[in-house]
Amino acid sequence: NNDAFVNGDVTATVTLSTSSEGDSIYNELESVTLPITIIDNDVAGVEYLTTGLTVTEGGDSVTRAFKLKSQPASDVTLHLSTDKYAERITISPSQLTFTQSDWNELKHVTFTAVNDDTVNGTTMSIINIAVSSSDKSYSDISTTSFNVIVNDNDTSGLVYVSSPVTITEGSHVVRTFKLKSEPKFNVTVNFNYEHDDRLSVSPSYITFTKSNWNVEHAVTFSAVDNI
Repeated sequence: NNDAFVNGDVTATVTLSTSSEGDSIYNELESVTLPITIIDNDVAGVEYLTTGLTVTEGGDSVTRAFKLKSQPASDVTLHLSTDKYAERITISPSQLTFTQSDWNELKHVTFTAVNDDTVNGTTMSIINIAVSSSDKSYSDISTTSFNVIVNDNDTSGLVYVSSPVTITEGSHVVRTFKLKSEPKFNVTVNFNYEHDDRLSVSPSYITFTKSNWNVEHAVTFSAVDNI
């Protein structure tokens, strides 16, 4: 019977005996045995692509499909996780449960890059798959991990109007400054300048933190009236 269960190989013994109503020779033949080995064509395992995935902050999510290779005797649950750069990627759902009725149906997992404001660069997370089941055939299987590359959409730098500033003596110009991305530590911007007898800058420095990095800070550039 070609079922979908993992039964393992089985060796059966068939006994051949003869009988005849009128032929005593055949009635007296000794019984013989014929060994038969039944090879199971089912294996326990999980079907999915092991090639890497790539996602980008602020970009589209990527999905991957999973199903079992054979019908389990009891429910089988896949647990997907990553132990590296876990804060950069979401896995939804992180668990898939297959039953005797839906073991061969594709179930999808969505991988999404977390769109933060920090410059992280490109990172690679390793997705591990653990299997739990009371079915011994599935509880003992091993799985192959795969990689998810996360591309960053943040850059470091200052945001300000970079056109030259022209100031008439006795007047001033105000420019605002902020960071392009959230810093991991405080960032201080110093304003160093020449001709301090003709120009003043207030404040002479700005400190950006994780809480105010995207807040515009005003700086006043004043031309000294040296009448």
